[in-house]
Amino acid sequence: MKILVKLFVTFRQYCPEGVDNTFEIDCDSEQTVGSFVELLNIPSSEQKVVLVNGHHSEENTKLFSGDTVTLYPPIAGG
Repeated sequence: MKILVKLFVTFRQYCPEGVDNTFEIDCDSEQTVGSFVELLNIPSSEQKVVLVNGHHSEENTKLFSGDTVTLYPPIAGG
């Protein structure tokens, strides 16, 4: 299945070479957010905010073909 990925701020370093921040990836149909983040080689120790189709999601959220997964680090300040 195909998933659209958007990586922001420090997570952009995990984009394929030559990609700014948005790309599509083929993956198994049994992916969860947690296993998908592993597939992207983002360490589990990295704090992250994950949105699936614009909604905050947990590691056990199941992904479906055509979903958009957006990842960015927590933002603090004011």
